[in-house]
Amino acid sequence: MQNFCAPRPKAVLLLLLLLGCFAAQAQVADPSTYYRQTRRNRHQPDTTATGFKKKDTVIHVVNKDTLPIIDDGVFSNASPESQGFSSKDLAAVLTYIKTNKFNVHSLLLVQNKTVLLDATFYPYRPYYQHDVSACAQTVTAMLIGIAIDKGLIKDDEQPVMSFFPEVNQHNPQLDQLKLKDLLAMRAGLDCQYGTEDKVLHDMFVKADWADYVLNVASVSEPGARFEYCAYNYYLLGEILKRVTKMSPEEFAKQTLFEDLKIQSYYWEKNDKGLNYGWGDLALQPHDLAKLGVLLLEEGKCNGKQVVSGDWIKKMMTSNSTLQDKRGYGYGVWINNEEEYSSEGRGQQRLFINKERNIIMVATGGGFEWEGIGKKIIKALKSDDKIPENVKAYEQLRKLENHLAQADTLIKGSSSPKELNLYNKYITLEKNSLDIERLMIRKDSTDTALMVTLSSHDSVHYPMGVGSGYKFYTEHKTGHLFASRAYWKNDNVFEIEFNMLSKINRCYIDFAMKEKIISITEPTHGIDEKQKLKFEGEVTAAEVKEDDKDKNKEIDRMDEDPKEKRKAKAKSVSGE
Repeated sequence: MQNFCAPRPKAVLLLLLLLGCFAAQAQVADPSTYYRQTRRNRHQPDTTATGFKKKDTVIHVVNKDTLPIIDDGVFSNASPESQGFSSKDLAAVLTYIKTNKFNVHSLLLVQNKTVLLDATFYPYRPYYQHDVSACAQTVTAMLIGIAIDKGLIKDDEQPVMSFFPEVNQHNPQLDQLKLKDLLAMRAGLDCQYGTEDKVLHDMFVKADWADYVLNVASVSEPGARFEYCAYNYYLLGEILKRVTKMSPEEFAKQTLFEDLKIQSYYWEKNDKGLNYGWGDLALQPHDLAKLGVLLLEEGKCNGKQVVSGDWIKKMMTSNSTLQDKRGYGYGVWINNEEEYSSEGRGQQRLFINKERNIIMVATGGGFEWEGIGKKIIKALKSDDKIPENVKAYEQLRKLENHLAQADTLIKGSSSPKELNLYNKYITLEKNSLDIERLMIRKDSTDTALMVTLSSHDSVHYPMGVGSGYKFYTEHKTGHLFASRAYWKNDNVFEIEFNMLSKINRCYIDFAMKEKIISITEPTHGIDEKQKLKFEGEVTAAEVKEDDKDKNKEIDRMDEDPKEKRKAKAKSVSGE
């Protein structure tokens, strides 16, 4: 079957990036092949530093009375005031996110290993892993350091080609390439905009990815200049497997994740079982924050030296000064001498401030970060604890609990016009989602979207109607997805696919008066329109027959908090 989500040149990539929305439950031997719409994970520079400086003078979104506080032996919980933050101002941060409808999934604030704010936004669920995109490069860089600590690699000066003795034909300039050049994004390989897409697209159909990358042309000598490049970190993954005799994921489990008590994760891999060192790692927000602990404490966690302090210093030492005045170390962005970050597509981020011992984690599907960061700064009132504000703290908790619930109001009304859409086949012209035909199937008990792709694969999606989503998980990866449909206004019926832990959120809008169907996805700037064409209506008998063939693999979840708890910390690392 065609791998729809493999990297492609930009013109094609924009048309296909969102196919994971519609292929998650397709009946194929390896469902994970459909989760490759984020191959590039290209860093989009963020020129705004969070700016925590010394001053002179959510606590979990789900009700803590009904859900247990996470006890992982790394973080404790306390009021924001205990660390100098204002509960009232942190509540203003959450209100700002909600009012502006930013597609934030989670927001975590930690100081001195004390959790001060731990918010999740509906429909994202607590305890679910999230694709951290290019933040995975921080993990890959840590693993290289651990391999050096164990004597499996000499040091970061070791020539890269020494790890690939069987590759006789390669780019001759790479004879000068050192491990540190890959880590610092200074390999000199042609990774300019457009070229990287093509290389990744071609790489995915090659039997030997390393051999292919080692023959990519150079645009500069190794070590000469910075060029952000995903396949630098793929080569690092290859090197890890060669020296450890394990995949990066297996090596991480033994040498990094177990020490940090990271149990719920998934790292995409190729047909050789090699994880993508540049991205496609899914972690829970708390677990991403634990990597921040290692950066803040020079490789230690709970007193144990997990990564050597010298290696952490190298990771956090700038090798390049970029136009926005930031620097890049080994898998870490240096904002200034006190602030560091790991960032990925869709505003996935791990931020640390060494001066104040602060860690922030944000996950989402693309949102404006600058305003959020400024408001968090405003919430910091003192270097020391401030008087407790019990009323504000309780209000903060209530707000967090509210944000975890379904939207109470959706504009528009239920309408008999729904009948003009239900149980009818709709044919589509060429589109980004690769849908050939769809039907909104409605029976006496359920509503679902039935999709036929251009490959003729059929997919069945349970769908909420109104404010609430229907949830389902992809069994192999543990990724969480949600969908719902509602009247956006009196004329437009909207279907929303929120991929949640895989970042993308796509919409299909039906404008009834104009007979127009629109397909959009904000994070990729996709906005397509075409005529709404009905092919024919499905009879009641056909709907009943279809019920017998519903996809049995879909794992639905309801709104009961007990079901949320059952889903907590599911480990998929061994699958």
